[in-house]
Amino acid sequence: MKHSEPQRQRDQYHTISLALLYLSLITAILNTGCAAMDRAIHHLPSDEELASLRNSKSQRDRTDPKPQLSSTSTPPSPESAPTLFPSDVMAKLEVTMNNGDPADIYYPNVKQPTAQTLRFPIALLLQGLNVDKAHYSRYAQQVARYGFIVVIPNHRTSIRGRDELFAQVGQVPDTLELARTLTADRTSPLFNHIDPTKLVLLGHSHGGMMGLDAVRGACDVPFCIGEYSLPDELKAAVFFGTSLWENGEYLSIDNTSIPVALIAGDRDSLIAIEETRQTYAHIISPPRALITLAGVNHYGLTNINNPPGSPSEVNPPQVDQTASIDAIARWSGLFLRAHTWDDPRARNAIYRFTPKPIPPIPSRQRSIVNSTHPSSQGLNQSTRRVS
Repeated sequence: MKHSEPQRQRDQYHTISLALLYLSLITAILNTGCAAMDRAIHHLPSDEELASLRNSKSQRDRTDPKPQLSSTSTPPSPESAPTLFPSDVMAKLEVTMNNGDPADIYYPNVKQPTAQTLRFPIALLLQGLNVDKAHYSRYAQQVARYGFIVVIPNHRTSIRGRDELFAQVGQVPDTLELARTLTADRTSPLFNHIDPTKLVLLGHSHGGMMGLDAVRGACDVPFCIGEYSLPDELKAAVFFGTSLWENGEYLSIDNTSIPVALIAGDRDSLIAIEETRQTYAHIISPPRALITLAGVNHYGLTNINNPPGSPSEVNPPQVDQTASIDAIARWSGLFLRAHTWDDPRARNAIYRFTPKPIPPIPSRQRSIVNSTHPSSQGLNQSTRRVS
């Protein structure tokens, strides 16, 4: 059927209009590519939103649209980007590091094809002040499900005049040494299962401060002894309930493009959420993310609220402890996976999803804080607060 001349002109007008619309959209995407790596998130994705991450087939990796994050983003191959590992394959290994620290290691205990062994990045979890490694077991197992071998040392020192669990920057090279030793040891269950060229950091409270120091290449007594240089193996970092300031000023964090995420709970009385926001603002380079969780306090990632001997959190949480741990682990795992496995689905979860809040605990079930735990007052001998 032939169109009349007015109809043909209208069709041409619509075609030109659509072309201009597509051009404007492409321009907007190109102009905001870097901004997409600088994300503040204020809740968490639901299980439904992450179902594709857990259950998707490896073939889908090749066809998923890439987020506009960097020009080098590519869909991962099936071998380099495993789906989320089920909790029943998580294993634990107890070791003594070369520096004498006892450490717990949580890892995916999966049978590997003999022709192609999957090697996992190593994740060092830097503990909060006087928080025993055992209190991070669930969090570590959940993060390991995203394809990481999580190491939690008990780093004990008396450098401040008392015996205490006190994370230090020197644990970073110590953990790299451990990774190389274990993956080369034919008698170890982790033989040839660690990728010693990829290290990521996790940290809680004071441990997060030490992680930020490690990222910016700082080595200051008593937080670091001897010499330290930023290792090429350090690929990304996620810290919960932390800030970084000295002498009343927030420190600039030159992360040399190492992706850094900060997670904070709005019930944290030890590290106020505004302190975390200010610290986030002083991270120089993207990618970076700020994730705030409603109803979560300072011990949102430990197995129990207010672990014995740790600085006391006066605000009881308003969400279930297990739900809080799993939410923080989910964000941690997704961020690290996005920037070490280069997984587009994890990137979408961090930078694209519209998340949902954690359901609150009914008021009748909210626990009262245990007032018998020691206060954090009097713990500071330096110009930095330690918690």
